[in-house]
Amino acid sequence: MDFFNSAFGQNTQKTLGDYARYAKSLQNGGGVTGPDSNAQPGALQNQMMLMMMMLMMSQMTGQSLPPDLLGQLPSPFVPGLPSSTPPQNPAISALEKCFAQKAGQQNPANSPTIEFTAQDVAAVKADLKTGLFTREELGQALMHELAKGADKYQPAVQKLIQELSDSGEINPTAFLKADYLKQLPAPRQDILLSALSGAGLINQNNQPHTRLIGFVLEALGQPESNESKAFVQKLLQKIQTDLGTSTDSTRRKVWSQLLDLARIAVDTQGKLTFT
Repeated sequence: MDFFNSAFGQNTQKTLGDYARYAKSLQNGGGVTGPDSNAQPGALQNQMMLMMMMLMMSQMTGQSLPPDLLGQLPSPFVPGLPSSTPPQNPAISALEKCFAQKAGQQNPANSPTIEFTAQDVAAVKADLKTGLFTREELGQALMHELAKGADKYQPAVQKLIQELSDSGEINPTAFLKADYLKQLPAPRQDILLSALSGAGLINQNNQPHTRLIGFVLEALGQPESNESKAFVQKLLQKIQTDLGTSTDSTRRKVWSQLLDLARIAVDTQGKLTFT
């Protein structure tokens, strides 16, 4: 049997090519995800290895593998490929349902935008805890809503980003990647600034946001043209301004340490100078 010229062999090789392009996009920081939004590069490697084993076993035995076996493997989501379809994210549907319900409870004439209360945030956290969606899906949903969501929902989006960053349910550094920031118009970047400066550099347990601090230090070392660096500098200036004369000693201590590490000077007017 000429395996590589068989229909199954050609389909297998095509799928391997799809996975290879998917892996390359991950390596290049494309940020694409598979149908399972929790898919990791390690899982992708295992899938590719399985496909390679299928090829070798067919060559060794001379037997044809069942054509439907390919259908049992998840297909990669690769932007630009005709057969690719974006993954469904249950967190997007859940958030938009919450937003719509909140809007229905308010008088649109008196309240053109919706505001989330502590109870609304708690409801989202409860859905996360029960497994309606994962942390990764929730973070991706908020990124989607910030970039593409309706204007009237943005106050709720801002509060969720701030509260969920503060409690550790989402990773705030995902919002600071240059490729993502380029998608945000200036008004939405301002919303993100307010959300992350509100979360600050301290979480709800009065512990430093180590991931955020690490990202900030890395971004400051990038070239001036880097989108992340420019945004991080704005974020740090807003945190400095928001701190004002705050007597929060823990926050002040972490802020001072960050300024020292990043070699950032503060003038008498509270303006930051980045060296």
